[in-house]
Amino acid sequence: MEEVFGNKIANCHYRYRKGVYAVTLLENKVMTVINSHGHYFLPGGGVEVGESNLNCLAREVLEETGYTLEKAKFIGNASNYFTSLKNNIIHNDGYFYLTSIGERVQNPTETEYSMEWVDVKKSQSLLIHAHHVWAVKKATLKNL
Repeated sequence: MEEVFGNKIANCHYRYRKGVYAVTLLENKVMTVINSHGHYFLPGGGVEVGESNLNCLAREVLEETGYTLEKAKFIGNASNYFTSLKNNIIHNDGYFYLTSIGERVQNPTETEYSMEWVDVKKSQSLLIHAHHVWAVKKATLKNL
């Protein structure tokens, strides 16, 4: 584990969720998805049983944005402890990849999200999860 964000409360039962996330950079912008509450995230999500990180990443990017994934280079692993909007106490174990996208081959199937390219610096105040901000910063350094 490279980094840990949020405050882990002792004697609290956290729901563990392993997730993979794409950091896609293009002309000083990063691809994000926005949910119906206006919260910004990196494209990605939970790994299903028996699914590899890269297969999950390709599936999630396609579902949320409609784009295929072309390349993925591992950035790092970071955890975040937080309470969700539904008051679930979550430990998100995030695996982040610097990615490049291919073609848009379909409309997103996860219609509760919309895709938006945002300025890398602005993303630091927009992304809701601290470990997503960390990954964008780290990817930006690796991309130079």
